[in-house]
Amino acid sequence: MIVCVLAFYRFPLLQADDHLSVISEIYQTGRWPTPDGTKLRMAHHPLAHHSLAALTWKAPELIGLGPVYWPESAQVLSLLYALGTVLLVARIVGHLVPVPEARRMAYLVFGTFTGFVISAVSVSNDMAMAFWGTAALLGAVKIMRDSRPPSYWRIAVLGIVLGLALLMKVSALAMLSATVFCLISRRWYYGDGWVDIGKRVVVITMICLIFYLPSVWRFPETLGANPNEAHHVTGGLSIHNRSLMADMFILPLAELMKRPFQVTPGVCYVNRADYSFWTGIFISNWSLPSHLPDPPNPYITVLFFLTALFVALCICCGGAIAVRGAFFRPELFVVLIWILIFAAVWVVANLFGGFPVADVRYILFSIGSQITFLALFYQFVLRRLPRFRKVFWLIICSHMLLFLLMAINGPFYYFHSTWPNLHPP
Repeated sequence: MIVCVLAFYRFPLLQADDHLSVISEIYQTGRWPTPDGTKLRMAHHPLAHHSLAALTWKAPELIGLGPVYWPESAQVLSLLYALGTVLLVARIVGHLVPVPEARRMAYLVFGTFTGFVISAVSVSNDMAMAFWGTAALLGAVKIMRDSRPPSYWRIAVLGIVLGLALLMKVSALAMLSATVFCLISRRWYYGDGWVDIGKRVVVITMICLIFYLPSVWRFPETLGANPNEAHHVTGGLSIHNRSLMADMFILPLAELMKRPFQVTPGVCYVNRADYSFWTGIFISNWSLPSHLPDPPNPYITVLFFLTALFVALCICCGGAIAVRGAFFRPELFVVLIWILIFAAVWVVANLFGGFPVADVRYILFSIGSQITFLALFYQFVLRRLPRFRKVFWLIICSHMLLFLLMAINGPFYYFHSTWPNLHPP
C-alpha cells in the first residue's frame, strides 16, 4: 500500500491505451462515445468506470465551484481500487493460510509486484475490475467454507459484486464461469441437491446479465472496434499475436538475463525472451513501465528477475499444494478455479491469435489466488522444512532489497531525469 501511494506521488500522468481520451469525451459531451478503431478505441469497454472518473471532473461544477479539469482524479480512482484490493487479498489469505509468518512472507513479496503498482496509478479500468473481482473471490471463498447451502441473499450479493466487475470490464465474465463451477462443486463437497444448485446458478447469472445489459445495448456500436489491432504493451513486455509455437512454449533464460532490454524505437524496452509464454507468466507481475527516462541498471535488473523467477516457482509450487488440498478443502478449489479458468482462456486466445500473452492487466483479478498460493508454499516450508526457513527469508529480503535498489535507479522515484508526461487530450 505504501509503494502504491508513493508511486502515485512520484509518477506522471500514466494511462493504458487511450482511456483518458474516453473519459474526456464523456466529460465534454455528457454521453458515451463510439469507438472507431483508431480513435477512442477503449470506448468499446463498459464505460461505468470512465463515467465515474468524468463525474469527478464534473462534480465541482455541479455544486457551483466552476469547471475543474483534473485528469489525475482518474489515477486517484485506480489508486483507491488498488488499496482496497490489497485489503481484500489480506482477508482472503487470512481465511486460507493459518500461519501468520507465512502470510507475512507472501505480503512482503506482494509489495514488489511492479506490474500491480503501475496499474494502481494508471488511468484505466483494470484496477477497478481487479477490485470487484477480488471482492467476488472473497465472497466465493466464504460461501465454499460454509457447509450449509448459501442463502439467496448471499448469492444475490455475490451476483451484484460480479455484476459490478462486469460494469468495469467484460472479461469479468470469466469470474462468473468460475463462480458457477464453484456452486456446482458443492454437489461433491457437501452433497447439495441439483435443484438447489440450479436455482442459485440461475439467480446469480440473471443478476450478472442485468449488469451486462449496457454492454449488450452498445454492442452494435462497438462491433467495428478492434482493440487488438495494435500491439499491446505492458511494462517491459511486448508479445505479438503472431508468436510462433516454439517461441511461446520455451523459457530462454539466457536471453532473459540480457536485460535491461533491447530498445524498440517508439514502443518500449523489449527482450526476445518476452515472446515466451512461460517468461510472460513469471515476469508479468514484475514488468517495468514503458518509456523509462533511462534504461534501468542492468545488474540490479538481472538479479531482480532471477529472484522473481524463484518467487514465481514458489507460486507454482503453492498452486500444486492447493490442488492437493482442494480435494478436502472446498475453499481452496475457489482460488484454483479462479485462476485456472482464466488460464484456459489465456492459452486458447493466444493459440488462435487473441490478445497478447504477457500482460499483467489480464491476471489482476486473480491476484488473491497468486498470493494465496505463495503463502501456502511458505506455510509448507515453515511446517515441513523448518531448517530452510532462514534461506527463504534471505531470498525474500534480497528480492525486496533489489526492488528498492531498482526503484531508486530508474523505474520508480527517478530523481535525476523527468518522466515524459502524457498530456491530456
